[in-house]
Amino acid sequence: MIVFGAALAIRLIYLVLFRQTVMWDAMMVDAGLYDSWGMRIAGGDWIGDKVFYDPPLYAYFLGVAYKLFGHDYIAVRIIQVFIGSAHCVVVLYLAERILDRRAGIAAGLIASLYGPLVFYDALLMKAFLSGMLVDCALLVLLAGIRSGRPRWWFLHGIILGFASLLRVNLMAFVWVEALFFAAVIVAGKWESGRRKALCAALVWAVGVCAVVAPVMLRNFHVSGSPVLVSSYLGQNFYTGNNEFNSSDNYQRLSFVRANPKYEESDFHDEAAARLGVKKLEPKQVSDYWLRQGLLYIRAQPWDFAKRLTKRFRIFWNAYEVPDSYNFGFMSRHLMPVLRYLPGFGIIAPLGLLGITLTLRRRRELWPFYVFILLYCSSVIVFFVFSRYRMPVVGSLSAFAGAAIISLWDLRSNRKKLLMGAALLVPLAVFVNLPPEYLVPDSSPLRNLGTLYQMRGDADTAIDYYRKSVESNPNEFESRYFMAHTLRQNGEYYEAIKQYSEALRIKPGDPNALAGIGMCHDAMGNDEAAYKYYVETIKTNMNLSEIRIKLIELLLRNDKLDEAFREIFALQTLDKTNPESERLYNELKRKRASNAGKN
Repeated sequence: MIVFGAALAIRLIYLVLFRQTVMWDAMMVDAGLYDSWGMRIAGGDWIGDKVFYDPPLYAYFLGVAYKLFGHDYIAVRIIQVFIGSAHCVVVLYLAERILDRRAGIAAGLIASLYGPLVFYDALLMKAFLSGMLVDCALLVLLAGIRSGRPRWWFLHGIILGFASLLRVNLMAFVWVEALFFAAVIVAGKWESGRRKALCAALVWAVGVCAVVAPVMLRNFHVSGSPVLVSSYLGQNFYTGNNEFNSSDNYQRLSFVRANPKYEESDFHDEAAARLGVKKLEPKQVSDYWLRQGLLYIRAQPWDFAKRLTKRFRIFWNAYEVPDSYNFGFMSRHLMPVLRYLPGFGIIAPLGLLGITLTLRRRRELWPFYVFILLYCSSVIVFFVFSRYRMPVVGSLSAFAGAAIISLWDLRSNRKKLLMGAALLVPLAVFVNLPPEYLVPDSSPLRNLGTLYQMRGDADTAIDYYRKSVESNPNEFESRYFMAHTLRQNGEYYEAIKQYSEALRIKPGDPNALAGIGMCHDAMGNDEAAYKYYVETIKTNMNLSEIRIKLIELLLRNDKLDEAFREIFALQTLDKTNPESERLYNELKRKRASNAGKN
């Protein structure tokens, strides 16, 4: 109760402070995707109509919460902090299995105070739940190995299945455990004999299939494609492993827009264009990008090896690599309380020391070693974000608790105590070395600008966009978003200047070209607007909104023949667009009016 109470108190205090910030109801990127998905589920769309692109469990968690409590972020977050507090108790039991009850209490308190756990427990992100499920699966696995009772293996299979519906790379553990069962059954190494080993394997498999099989059947039902959980494996693999990736970690591809709601369609469209087909099934898209990533590795094996080395160092570095939410930026600018909570730079060295000090019990603790090594490998073959490390935080916290108690027990033996402390120093240096990979503050500053822009505070939004540009002058998105907001705010000359800077960074970008055209259109510079609209359509003929603006410009200037050609093109490319009929009727009225005048 001490650990649970401490964890809950810290998280509730954090929630109170977090609610006072502008980020409370800001559903940034992935959070927005899951929030809207959860709302659809709460509204009755339990099945959906296409293959899951993202793992579905967290969306269904939100859907159930919204169904019970309404679209209420307070209720969801309170549920999450209770689950997060219970997670700290699970860490306590893990550390107890590693060493003793004292280590368990120390580990539970470490997890209670661990900054990223507190941070993610308050966000509408699946990261908070992945660590809880993984640690429960590990705890039940240890019980199954010790007792050999089928019920523990069945429960382990169920929890592992649910964890795989949060992070697909955890399916790797399903295959590894299947191989483990096959090996011990064939070799006859199971202590209770082959018969009980086979029984354990069967009930484990039933547990996994009871969770994963319905998702696979649902995917097959809606698409005819045998997709196991979700269809983004190949896309993620290629994102981290392609010849255009200069960061060696995550780097957005040029053909993928910076919003997850477009990611699936952008990958599909690019694959279809390269293959010269109109439509691909989700599995075909994933398989295509997986092959492209493997072709890169085959062509550049040394570069791939260097990337793995760099990502390994990123994974084991104190720096919290941001994506949707930036832990470092939040702790510096919005939630300074996070700076006083221990981070990865503390628990990782202590956890690694705990692993070293408990190696004498490796025959019992090997599942921890296998899990940490395999999970780290399953992440670095793609790319590393700090939230991807959450599933190993519980194990590291448990070993950190064991390290603290082990050092305490050595206090009467000064030589061994000094040896243990001396081992901690290089581990701490390794984890806390200045990172090779840093994400500039331009992204969170831009996100804040977007947040204020969505709330109608254009002046504050522009101010944050300017700060973002100052942080990284050569980032296209910040320039473009600032120009877009300036245009909406009626500051057309400054908007054109920023659109032009965006084009300097990304020549020929159709959105920036269109923005300049709309600025000239609003100022009455029809000739310049016409020029930029035509250039935009040449760059991307599928931009219906710009074609509509071009048609309106042509109608306004009585260029009726050209307007008719553009209306015909609009109807051909976007048959369901309701504007095409309105514009066509306006064209007929113009022609009739001109004929009457003549």
